Amino acid sequence: MDNIKDIKFSVITPSDNDYSGELELRNDVLWKTSGLNIYDKALNESEDFHIIGKIENELIACLLLTKLDDKILLMREVSVKKSHQGLGIGKMLTAFSEEVAKNNGYKKIEIHNARLNVVPFYEKQGYLIAGNEFIESGIKRRKMEKIIIKDMSSKSPYGLGFLGLIPLVGFFVGIGLTLYGIIKYKDKKLAIIGIACMVFTVIVYSVMFYVGFKSDMGIKAWERHAQMQLNSLVKHIEFYKLENGQYPDSLQQFKGMDEFIFIIDPTQSVKNRKNTYYNYKNLGDKYLLFSSGADGIPNTEDDIFPKIESNNENIGWTRYEAN
Repeated sequence: MDNIKDIKFSVITPSDNDYSGELELRNDVLWKTSGLNIYDKALNESEDFHIIGKIENELIACLLLTKLDDKILLMREVSVKKSHQGLGIGKMLTAFSEEVAKNNGYKKIEIHNARLNVVPFYEKQGYLIAGNEFIESGIKRRKMEKIIIKDMSSKSPYGLGFLGLIPLVGFFVGIGLTLYGIIKYKDKKLAIIGIACMVFTVIVYSVMFYVGFKSDMGIKAWERHAQMQLNSLVKHIEFYKLENGQYPDSLQQFKGMDEFIFIIDPTQSVKNRKNTYYNYKNLGDKYLLFSSGADGIPNTEDDIFPKIESNNENIGWTRYEAN
């Protein structure tokens, strides 16, 4: 077997001597397998790029690039000599053809009738499926394409990925970048950046949720918050008595007032418990007021009480109900 490292690729025209060898190879690999003969058809390919690969004087591979417009070429008639198939020559041939296309100012190469069995090969070379499966000459096929020179005017907006560092905003930016990467730019890197933006937001909010609601530090913070609210609530209860001559029967009586008064216990509400109000009971000239704490059970060690000066006899709050 010849050493494929010695293969040399070049571009020829139908007037070159190697053109006859190219026709013979295409006829043997492609046309005869479909029951056709390339010599029975009038070929109009003088304007095509004819790319061939030779080892010494033996022509073993070829393909054509046909102009579709000023930016797009059609790759067709890809042929590798049967004795040299499976050696990576097809990959080398397509790579060389892409360089030819780039050097001549083309930005995209299309394949209009790739057989299903060779679709994985082209996907490994960076070609993407474009459109639905179809049947031609009794064979299932796919249209494929590859951007070989990205249009600078439609350059992938990688910079927007920095917005992904902003939680929540970054999540929606990530959705947009992912869709743009898949649909518009066909850019795997952009799609990955979009996914990373969404994952970052999920991680940040997961950590915030754990720290705020599950960790010891978060629980202690809510307990301190409840302590401050209880201290403030005592003042409102005492003021209620000054205005009404008695203590309120329940904390819900504060709901209709103009002033915003906290009567919801944050240590209970963050855990979605059924009873979220502070514990309160009117004892006549005294009243009970406390939080059930992290365990949600009244009259246990983690209960939270207002901080009241012990020598202040004008305050009706009491920690214990008289027997």
